[in-house]
Amino acid sequence: MSAQKIDKYNFIDAMRGLAVLLVIMQHALRNIETHGAMGSNRPLLGLLHEIVLNSSGVQLFFVISALTLCLSARGRVSEPNAHTNFFIRRVFRIAPMAYVAFFVYALLPAMRGKMTLDPSEAVATLVFVNGWNPTWISHSLIPGGWSIAAEMMFYVLFPALVLIVTNQRKAVIAIGVCMAIALLGEEWLLASTPPEHLPMMKWFAYCWLPSQMPVFLMGFLLFFILFGAQAARIEKVFSNQRNCMLLAVVCTTGLLGTSFLPEAIKHHWIQSVFFMGLITLAKFAYKPVLTHAFLRFAGKISFSAYLVHFYVLSVVAIGLNVLGLNRLPANVYYVLLVAVGVAITFAISAFTYKYIETPGQNLGKKLIERLRPRQPLAPSEIL
Repeated sequence: MSAQKIDKYNFIDAMRGLAVLLVIMQHALRNIETHGAMGSNRPLLGLLHEIVLNSSGVQLFFVISALTLCLSARGRVSEPNAHTNFFIRRVFRIAPMAYVAFFVYALLPAMRGKMTLDPSEAVATLVFVNGWNPTWISHSLIPGGWSIAAEMMFYVLFPALVLIVTNQRKAVIAIGVCMAIALLGEEWLLASTPPEHLPMMKWFAYCWLPSQMPVFLMGFLLFFILFGAQAARIEKVFSNQRNCMLLAVVCTTGLLGTSFLPEAIKHHWIQSVFFMGLITLAKFAYKPVLTHAFLRFAGKISFSAYLVHFYVLSVVAIGLNVLGLNRLPANVYYVLLVAVGVAITFAISAFTYKYIETPGQNLGKKLIERLRPRQPLAPSEIL
């Protein structure tokens, strides 16, 4: 791959980096406001609370994932065994680090007698179908495992979606259809759930694939916008710095404003629309703020960081409390928790990316190479 092509897609790595930072920031917020990281639940004050609460990095991950897969599929149209190779790449991209996380978060505590491991839940988690069971999702064996399950189910559907969703119009229709299915499915789920189980079922209705599929499909739509027939026109529009600034204001205001929307409106769908704008801005903006080297680095190690940060935040909170820093104002404590948490998370993730993720991906590449159809020998080679 040429240096020019690498530079062309720097914005994708950078947006992954932003996504994982948003995830860490949001979970640090929940640790303080909901899980009593400071010894009791303490609300963050002012604009900081609104910014973090309404910036869901997982949806940004999902939009980027679909966009990246569409770009990859376009470049591998004529590849032999394309579907098989696609699944091999996806499994070897996700499974190695996910299995390490399963060992740390679930198997090791079970071996030490600190938790009971349900064999069926363990198997479902290892084959990434746990996203279809409300009980398993409500206390996932891997923290944040619901998003991995949704992502893997999206991978299963992706080869069919590529054949069906072939332009902007079809992408918009698919988003609308999936939204309708998700709403009807949620209504059916909640109507058939006893009152005592409603909180669990509401969480499940958010996490399961039908609720997240419109977000993935927004990645399809963004692909056609940024790289389709009208790509040159879009590039011309955002070659004007004033238009970039306007888009930045719209996206920022929109993300902050989602907290004021009625609960019946799916906030994660609305946020994903503004994330589409943010990704567009990262691709075309003049100043390299949204494609900074730090964000690109964070993007490369983002999957490891996603799995690692849960444990790191809990350990950092303990350390801060031992030092007596939980007596600080909640906003100051939050900044410390995020700063130290990000530093340690990224250090560990750089290691796991190099020694777990990369070897896993290389193993997948070797398997693809072994399965590659052999070219018949030419007559001259036979002789």
